[in-house]
Amino acid sequence: MKKIILTGIIALLASASGFSQGSGEEFRSELQFGLKAGGNYSNVYNESGDKFVADPKLGLAFGTFLSIPIGTYIGIQPEVLLSQKGFSATGAILGSSYSFTRTTTYVDIPLLFSLKPAEFLSFYAGPQYSYLIKQKDVFGVAQSSIEQELEFKMKISEKIFLALQAD
Repeated sequence: MKKIILTGIIALLASASGFSQGSGEEFRSELQFGLKAGGNYSNVYNESGDKFVADPKLGLAFGTFLSIPIGTYIGIQPEVLLSQKGFSATGAILGSSYSFTRTTTYVDIPLLFSLKPAEFLSFYAGPQYSYLIKQKDVFGVAQSSIEQELEFKMKISEKIFLALQAD
């Protein structure tokens, strides 16, 4: 539950809206195009209880969106984002300590449905399709390090994305 709340807060703080010209007019029922920039705070968790400690990693996210109104209060918002995610970890194998860092780059394509009850408040929810395009792993033991970088043609994951945005 804490993870969902933290994700919602980060999405709220990191979201940006497109700018329209004019003052005092309501833009909920107009087609809007904009840029987004923000960050990801990602991590992994070990369920098996091994000696594995993961630390979250901060990554960048940026892209574009198109807000398509269906009426004054509802609409859809497709987006295309380039997003970095990953984690850093430490652990022990056969009595030897190691460190591991993974950085992944995704093309995220959320298709968000929007509810805009007021001009200054919007709610978004919908599926997000993610295409893994690059993965970099760095594995280090006491005196050596191995770095591996992989590029992917297409590896798809699907998520449900919820966000709250104050305009």
